[in-house]
Amino acid sequence: MQNVRTVRRYMPAVAGICIFLLYLLTMPQGLTADLGGSDGGELASAVYTRGLVHPPGYPTYLLLAQSVWLIPLKSFAYRLNIFSAVCAAGATALLAGMVSKMLQRDSHLKADDSAYLAGALAALGLGCTALVWTQAVIVEVYTLAALWCVVLLALALWADRSPTSAAFTRRLVFLAAAAGLGLGSHYMTGLMAGTCLLYLVIRDYKRFLSPGTLLLIPGFLLGLLVFAYLPLRAGAVPISNWGDPRSLDRLISVLRAEVYADRVDWRAGLNLARLASLVRVLVEQIGVPGVICAGVGASLLWDSNRPLAVIGGMLVLVDLALTSSYFSADILPYLYPALIVCWTMAGVGWYLVVHQGLRNRVKHPVWYGVLYGVAVLVLVLPLVYRGGREVRTATTAADAFGRTVVEDAPEGSVIFSNGNAEAFSVRYAVLVSVRRDDIVPVNEWTLWLEWYRADLSRVLAERRKIALDLQDVQNTLEMIDRLPDDTPVIFSYNPNLPTGYHVEVMENGMAYRLVERPTRDDNDQ
Repeated sequence: MQNVRTVRRYMPAVAGICIFLLYLLTMPQGLTADLGGSDGGELASAVYTRGLVHPPGYPTYLLLAQSVWLIPLKSFAYRLNIFSAVCAAGATALLAGMVSKMLQRDSHLKADDSAYLAGALAALGLGCTALVWTQAVIVEVYTLAALWCVVLLALALWADRSPTSAAFTRRLVFLAAAAGLGLGSHYMTGLMAGTCLLYLVIRDYKRFLSPGTLLLIPGFLLGLLVFAYLPLRAGAVPISNWGDPRSLDRLISVLRAEVYADRVDWRAGLNLARLASLVRVLVEQIGVPGVICAGVGASLLWDSNRPLAVIGGMLVLVDLALTSSYFSADILPYLYPALIVCWTMAGVGWYLVVHQGLRNRVKHPVWYGVLYGVAVLVLVLPLVYRGGREVRTATTAADAFGRTVVEDAPEGSVIFSNGNAEAFSVRYAVLVSVRRDDIVPVNEWTLWLEWYRADLSRVLAERRKIALDLQDVQNTLEMIDRLPDDTPVIFSYNPNLPTGYHVEVMENGMAYRLVERPTRDDNDQ
């Protein structure tokens, strides 16, 4: 019996390891732009060179991802894929332990060691959810954010169990510091942090009347110091230097993500049709059996821990509204806080339905094991089928594309790309996989940004010894016309150029070289 209990206590770790192995078996062994991973080349290049990425900068990700240098693999993108998988698997393992502890400490349930099975089932459900699985096998920031959301929720429950006022203060400071650090992984963690703080206030607001709780403010500010990484590294790597946040106004611009301001429409957060579509997505991700278990779990918490049930429901609704108000191709991972709450509730609900409801009928451990296996099949197998179908579409075509374009480019080429997926694949090849110091990659989508044109001038001076002032350049053609005539100009796509410009497809069939352009006299006329 003691051995059985020991095995059950290791169930959270076992669940996390199983999820990690699943990710490892289905993971592309290089850079991919599939599954929403178009930013992978930018992130991988920034981690490799210790550069900067698009707003809000993700300094926590950039710093923690440096750990991949310890992984002895040739492909740097593959290492970062593994980092994403470790974060997702860690989130599931921590969720399993958190759910089991919740059940065991619930005075209404008086759960035994089999609560670990319920926690493990919740972990398997979260880990096999397509929205988590697809992000766990690519270079992206979302699984670290998911891990941080679970950490914040676990810290809040830990603080709630504080035996003394002093212990509550210490744990609250830990939570505040983790909240500050979490914002450096993704701003979605701010929703989870605010929800956790509100939960603690509702549970017992008198605990916050102690002067010591004011220490959460310096604790939070201490966590926010991670954002100092952005100005400290600004300008160090001109090719990977989004926003160049060396000045206060540029740093604020990056932190506020002002470049994406036109993607936010708060009125859309209350658009019933858009909200309904996101609700359908959430239900599809969890599955009908998971939704039923989550509902049962919420009803149990309504009796045993009503503030947690209410705050959890509020978080799901607010998360749906915030996600609905943002327009982007990769908004679905913003539903991670809602997913985490739903699977927490589902684990509690499964325990209530299966264990509590049948404990008097199924006493033999073998039959109980069969029952658990059936529950796994009903809840998790459909998720594995759906997630597996999505993940298997991922290829390393982006890796091969960037490598081919850069390897075949003539010496001293300037490579123009139109779109993040192509541009970041080329950048990754220039800086990481191929490493050519004579190539200048250009992302045409960001040519309108003043700081980007200034960085391009620096890159041309450092790599090609070409002194050009690009501050008044308005488009790609104007930049091309200012380049010296002997500069090879390559396009990673088939450009639609005006009369006088002529391109030929290169032997690799993936890139196009500019072979004719109007003379400078013609342009002047």
